[in-house]
Amino acid sequence: MSQISKVCGIEVKGRIFSELTPLQLLGYRKRENEYDSRVSLIYGENGSGKTTISRAFLQSSGKQQGLEKANFIDKNGFAIDLEEENSNVYVFNEEYITSNIRVKEESLNSIVILGEQKKVDDELNDMVEKEKKPLEEQIQKQQRQLEMMNDSTNVNSDLYYIERIEQSLKGDDCWAGRGREIKGQKNNVRVTKTRWMKIATLSTSESVTELREKLAMGLDKIHNIRKMANNSYIQTIPTKSTENLKQQVIKVCKLLEREIDEPFLNDKGKAIELAIKATVEEQDLHKTIDYFSKRDKHYCPFCLQSVSNDYVNELVKNIEAFLNDEVKKHEAELKSSKIDSLDIDFSSYEKLDSLACKSCKDDLNKLNREIEKINNRIDEKLRRPFIPLSINIDQFNFTFHNFMEDLNHANKYIEDFKEQSAQIEEFKNQLYKINDKIAHFEILEYYNEYTKKSLEKKQLEKNKEENREKLNQVNRKINTLIEKKKSIVIAVSEINDALQYIFFSKDRLSIKVKNDNYVLYSRGKPVRPGNVSVGERNAIALCYFFTSLLKDKNKDEAYAEPAIIVIDDPISSFDMENKVGVISYLRYELEKFIQNKDTKIVVLTHDLQVFFDAEKIFKELLPDMKKRNIVEYRLNSNKLEELETKNEYTLMLKDIYSYANGEDGVNETTIGNEMRRVLEAFATFLYREGIEAISTNKDILKCLSQDERGYFKNRMYRLVLHGESHSEEKIKTIDDLNFYPFISSTEKRRTAQDIVCFMYSLNKAHLHAHLCYHNNGEQWETIQKAIKSWRKERGFIEVS
Repeated sequence: MSQISKVCGIEVKGRIFSELTPLQLLGYRKRENEYDSRVSLIYGENGSGKTTISRAFLQSSGKQQGLEKANFIDKNGFAIDLEEENSNVYVFNEEYITSNIRVKEESLNSIVILGEQKKVDDELNDMVEKEKKPLEEQIQKQQRQLEMMNDSTNVNSDLYYIERIEQSLKGDDCWAGRGREIKGQKNNVRVTKTRWMKIATLSTSESVTELREKLAMGLDKIHNIRKMANNSYIQTIPTKSTENLKQQVIKVCKLLEREIDEPFLNDKGKAIELAIKATVEEQDLHKTIDYFSKRDKHYCPFCLQSVSNDYVNELVKNIEAFLNDEVKKHEAELKSSKIDSLDIDFSSYEKLDSLACKSCKDDLNKLNREIEKINNRIDEKLRRPFIPLSINIDQFNFTFHNFMEDLNHANKYIEDFKEQSAQIEEFKNQLYKINDKIAHFEILEYYNEYTKKSLEKKQLEKNKEENREKLNQVNRKINTLIEKKKSIVIAVSEINDALQYIFFSKDRLSIKVKNDNYVLYSRGKPVRPGNVSVGERNAIALCYFFTSLLKDKNKDEAYAEPAIIVIDDPISSFDMENKVGVISYLRYELEKFIQNKDTKIVVLTHDLQVFFDAEKIFKELLPDMKKRNIVEYRLNSNKLEELETKNEYTLMLKDIYSYANGEDGVNETTIGNEMRRVLEAFATFLYREGIEAISTNKDILKCLSQDERGYFKNRMYRLVLHGESHSEEKIKTIDDLNFYPFISSTEKRRTAQDIVCFMYSLNKAHLHAHLCYHNNGEQWETIQKAIKSWRKERGFIEVS
């Protein structure tokens, strides 16, 4: 036995149904017995929950619709699982239309996308909007950022800081110029990225000031080295002449202090001795002997007198006796102890350090003056050999010490210079390192910014490439979906046949395949984008719905299988001109499915005309069936109410009274239309007048009291709109009109009270006939009480 045959309704919780609500919409109750029905017709205003019910059917069959709970139930209210028959539950509603049909613009054509194509197209659009476009925008943005980062004039570019770094290194007073001086070439050293990258990553504990001082001293040295590099004669200053100088001075001091014994002389000799002692301070006895030993010397240069040969001979003899061997030996020692002046060549040193060289020369002159003083004392001793002499050598020692310090410093400088000359490359390398460290400080700030911007650029390039790869993947997916979309075959001929059935015309609306697209045509011409009406779209959707029920199935088998078909508002307010065609098409399709005795059909509508047309369809399709096989309900306040009357006029009039009385369950969005339609029907039926004349016709106004005439003449005219009047033949099911969509709820409720009061004043029996069985059980007396209170508020005199 089919599980579908057991279905009598659904239980639902969610959206408008805040509590779990059982709805036996396919059940029929008679004499306390529960029966299941095959067809359920449900009338409900917009917003009453019809769409939620249609969704509950889908969710009950395993297609999630966002409801908290939804299940099929049997006549006893127990949940039923359709199992493999879940796939035979079909629902047509607005969500089906939006999910399965799209009419979009392509060139100057309107392209129809249906069913699986629509799902693929949705996926395509979703992928384009949510993945492709954001990626393309992101890539474009990243490309613009990269273009800015590749502009060397932009402070956000690493190239900007590369230029600043290289400019900081290239100048004559910068790293390149200093490198030129170190290297000893004409052109500045070449700046390369490899070089400045190494410079930037150096580490040093010295300050830039200390490094600059070191470099300045080093450059001075290397300049001097280069000047003297080809002078092979540069030698250290000889110090041999100064090595024993101090010992010589000490020896001289001892000789000067030595005491010599005087010789023994006769009286004449003593006289000569006295003469010698008297003159020795002024003359040299050896010179005297030398002078008088020569021939023909008879004139004394000392006393300026003539002397005889005998006197000369005696004088020489006595002087030689005075200057004995010991004296002569002492004199010889004194003469040999004389110190030569120092003559030192400072020319090599002068080329290296002229200031230090001058200091050395000055000290040498001072030392030679001290030597001269010592030699003078020796001469003094020679003249007076028998007298001991003392000498103070402190000044000599001081001068000698200073000179030797200068000399040693000069020789060390020369030795250092010679060593540096031999190791000039190593010295240059040291200066290169110092220069690099100075440059490190000069470019560090720019390098830090370069590093930051370079990392940002690399990350941006990486992100861009990642996005480009993502975009390639998305494009591959899009291409796959496009091919998949092209491969989906739509039963175009069946849909066109159905459209022909609805519009009673072969070319009123049709679909043709063109360039792998389904192009919409109207009267043989492509429909321009934007010219496809909502009614045409809904007609295509309904045709596709019934066509898709046969997908992958043999027609005879498809119709033979039990099914649940739910049709929610098959005709909207946009489909009025196609109403007859749509109703005829529904009958045509449903007739095929209703042949299976287990098939269940539910039609939900907000339009009583559709409700009555559907009732007529199923009475024709099921002529031999018992009444219980077609059940009819009104959906009100989340409940199913068995429809007592099927007259649209009565139902609308009850809605107006309920709304005027402040009762719940009336759709406020449609009550304005109902008020106008009821008033027009009332005027047409009773007085054969249009709504425009009902409050101005003199014969009608005679039925009203004087105070009522003025009031209603003004109030009823508010209901007169610029729409067409309805003929008497159309009164049973009057089409919707757009009435009072913008006035307040209070004004609408007062207008509803005015209409009831107006009809009460004109034809109390007419009002009683339609309201005496009001759905909330109020008696006519209660209704009259409410009406009288409204009349009193308006100052009317009560009628009997």
